Order: sequence, then C-alpha cells, then structure tokens
Amino acid sequence: MRDEERINPGHGEIRLFARVVGPIMVVVGVIFLAIGMISFFSSFGSFEPPRYFWCCFVGMPLIALGASLTQFAFLGSIARYIAGETAPVQKDTFNYVAQGIRPGVKDLVQAVREGLTEESSDVPAGDKKFCSNCGQAATLQANFCSGCGQKL
Repeated sequence: MRDEERINPGHGEIRLFARVVGPIMVVVGVIFLAIGMISFFSSFGSFEPPRYFWCCFVGMPLIALGASLTQFAFLGSIARYIAGETAPVQKDTFNYVAQGIRPGVKDLVQAVREGLTEESSDVPAGDKKFCSNCGQAATLQANFCSGCGQKL
C-alpha cells in the first residue's frame, strides 16, 4: 500500500491548519499572559485591584492549546529528523556488538558440534547403524541422523 493511500485525504489541510493556527494561538496567549501579568504587577503601587489579571486565565490555556497544536503539526518532521540522526548510530552499535559476540557464538557452535559427535561415537559397535548420506554412526533406535538430519 502506497503512503498516499494510507494517509487521510484531508491530512495535508489539517496539518497546514495546525501549523498556522498553533503558533498564532501561542503568540496571542503570550500577549494575553503579558497583559495580565503587567496589570497584576502594576497594581502593587496602588490600592486598586488589577484590572486585566483575568487575561492570564485566558492566555495560559491559549498557550497550552497552541503549543499542543504546533507539536502535533510538526510531529512527523521531528520524528523523521530524529530517526535520520539516530539510525546510523544504532546500526554502528549493532554491528560493534555483533562483532564482539561472534567469537563466543562460534565457540558455542563448536562445543555443540563436538558434543553431538562425541555422543554418536559413544555408541557400542554392535548397536550402530550408519547414515547412508554422511556416514555418521547412530544407535539402532534412532530415526534420523544426528549429523545431517537424513531419515535413517
């Protein structure tokens, strides 16, 4: 399925709306918050209550809502940037760890191989049958070769 088919047909318009309206709401919210705070602190010298302190209660939600809209509007771009920056580092880290583990994995495989060949060589001479494919010795009760997996 192509990317164009997975995305909502109105996705571009919604994203553009959020990219324009979100920052505008933040700016308007900051202006309201500044007016409210200026009114609050300027009333300290007088005995009058602050007149426009209510603007703070309008500005703070506007800032939060505008910031959320802006965050969601640019979320895809931010995620692509982060992936582009971290993917090469993750790849290098994986390769470094894989190179460090390789000798241990080889030793483990060799130990398992030696254990399997020792097991088949411990079979008494009269109780043996041999694989027609690889010649590996096996017990008379074995149905499959321990060397190649061929049916005996």
